[in-house]
Amino acid sequence: MNALRDVVVDRPRILDLGTGSGNIILALLNRLPAAFGVALDLSTDALRIASSNADSLQMSDRCSFHEADFAQLHKSDKIPSELRNELRRGFDLIVCNPPYYSTKDQLHMSTSSRKHEPRMGLITDGGSYKCYEDICRSIRECRNSGVEILRRHTGRLIFEVSSRGANQVQEICESIADMTLESLSKDSYNLDRCLTFRPNEKQPHPTQPKPPPPPSLSQHPRTINIYPT
Repeated sequence: MNALRDVVVDRPRILDLGTGSGNIILALLNRLPAAFGVALDLSTDALRIASSNADSLQMSDRCSFHEADFAQLHKSDKIPSELRNELRRGFDLIVCNPPYYSTKDQLHMSTSSRKHEPRMGLITDGGSYKCYEDICRSIRECRNSGVEILRRHTGRLIFEVSSRGANQVQEICESIADMTLESLSKDSYNLDRCLTFRPNEKQPHPTQPKPPPPPSLSQHPRTINIYPT
């Protein structure tokens, strides 16, 4: 929630990728009463639960739910027309807590996670960073086709990462989606857990000086503890 300080518009539009039960998007809408949310997931069961939760919280008029694959956002024939229209309008905030356990990692997962969480929400068969790569590629390809899913001047992309994945995710966002790390948040164990990125400005004219290189995680551009004392 501390990352919300980077939202600079009065009526932000929020996109939640892989919403699951809807807990992230609904918490954000609760914190930002003027915001509107769009959430998607591949699981119809998850979408049914998320929609029910929105109804219970009287937020169903502030969030739409769609069955879609976040790796296919740039493929118009793979996206429902209603969601396609929402994507064209752009978003000020894109949030995602993707599955980041590989098939090998599941051997080390807690019994609680294996028992209560759906496999789709935890494990990715393409390696720990595949979902991050897919999302960044979708954002880039949409931009290349003239659709700014993440608004260039006000937009922020927020990823949750594994306890050892921050550097790799930063590299993916910088190299694939042309973004800059703006801040990072730590968990209760003081591990990097939530990364906030902003799109880089459009490339300068050749006669203009190039902007300085983005900071690395080792420089910690801004560190936020999400469990302040």
